[in-house]
Amino acid sequence: MTENKNYRITHIITTHTDEEYEMIQAILRDNEKKIPLLEAMTQEERIEHFRRGLYPQDINFDMDFGSTVLHVQSKFTKSSADSIPDKVQRVSQKINS
Repeated sequence: MTENKNYRITHIITTHTDEEYEMIQAILRDNEKKIPLLEAMTQEERIEHFRRGLYPQDINFDMDFGSTVLHVQSKFTKSSADSIPDKVQRVSQKINS
């Protein structure tokens, strides 16, 4: 591995609203501060750091649909054909119909 620290990764992200743009800018500013910390970590420490941050919010939550409250408990199956947004949309359509 080379010791060149003068690298730059460029990703093109198209935002559609000012709010999206501001969110992306905040993420980029936050990540720029983390680079020196990540560089100082061992490979194992970096892997653990990213594993801890995969689900920063609780993935079990309550959804309020007017007079109905749906308690969502997340379980994951590798063979599932549905994504989380697909499943939530399908459940909310059943509740609202």
